[in-house]
Amino acid sequence: MKYDRRSFVRTGGFSLVFSGMVPAFIQSCQKKGPENNALEDLTAGIQALSDQDYISRQEKVRKLMAERKIDALWIEGGVNLKYFFRCQLVDK
Repeated sequence: MKYDRRSFVRTGGFSLVFSGMVPAFIQSCQKKGPENNALEDLTAGIQALSDQDYISRQEKVRKLMAERKIDALWIEGGVNLKYFFRCQLVDK
């Protein structure tokens, strides 16, 4: 019997599901324990960036651009846009 890639992956996926490995893995991820509590506390006490933080970032890049005689800066929607202006594009 000859298998193509799709049949092989499908058979492998079904065997994992029916063997109980996938449900057991999902169940283990949902357990609450002391090791998960430490992760939840990592953002406690963190303050959001203020408007002044974003203004200082913009001033710094303006200064560096002037020193290097750069007239324009291309910023795409994504992490760079959020880094400098605290806004992001939303996919509809």
